[in-house]
Amino acid sequence: MKTLIPIGVLLLTTLIPLNGGGTEPVDPTNPSKSTTNKQKSKVINATLLVQTESLNPDSVSFRTVPKPGISYTSVKQGVLALRNTLRKQYEGGNKKGAIAKGRQVFTTKLLNDIIPYWYGTEWDFNGYTNTPGTGTIACGYFVSTTLKHMGVNVNRYHLAQQAALNEIKSLQTNGNYHQYHNMTLDQFITKAKSELKPGLYVIGLDFHVGYFLIRNNEAYFIHSDYFSDKVRVELASESNAIESNSYYLGDITNNDELIRKWITGETVEIVRN
Repeated sequence: MKTLIPIGVLLLTTLIPLNGGGTEPVDPTNPSKSTTNKQKSKVINATLLVQTESLNPDSVSFRTVPKPGISYTSVKQGVLALRNTLRKQYEGGNKKGAIAKGRQVFTTKLLNDIIPYWYGTEWDFNGYTNTPGTGTIACGYFVSTTLKHMGVNVNRYHLAQQAALNEIKSLQTNGNYHQYHNMTLDQFITKAKSELKPGLYVIGLDFHVGYFLIRNNEAYFIHSDYFSDKVRVELASESNAIESNSYYLGDITNNDELIRKWITGETVEIVRN
């Protein structure tokens, strides 16, 4: 049985459509901006995170907990070292090879190295923490911050403050995003699994945004969840937060232009209305 949306969340989502972060926080690129957002100081023990009652970490083919004994800073440094190796390959003339390898590296490192540290971080409509397990994170900031920590040259504040569709357009620079309208959740998942390549996507909903993973003929939703009030991964078919009138998906794994920009350090420009 689906859980009803809490009144507080319902009011927010009906008043502020498709916004990743809610009230605009302080932007370090423009310190003069004011904000009402005060980060919470709560720290979550990343080794004790629970994802979802129906998703056994042993049953999925990607990590749902951080690597033991390795700090988040070390993980980010390792990702950047791999990217620099790919950049040398790209600049050395093997551009196709670097991008082909980059697809695998980017998806694997984002899923297994970066995102697991964020599971359990507290959700808040105005959250924008830069540190997993500390403070709060809104859905749009979860996506933009994890991409930033992968080494994507993007302003995480500006990306998260866009409507979900514009977030996808910013990342899907060729304009070939996928869209589905006016269907049930089961119909959407069935069509997505049959029509889309396996891999990782950014998914934009009526009032929410996150990652959508197709793997081994199963669909997963990875997001900062306003029902459980934390970052989590769950089966898409069992998520309370994913139902929507419209579904927009932008490729991550199969997005060669995004992978090229990641490798070369080229800026990802923000699409705005």
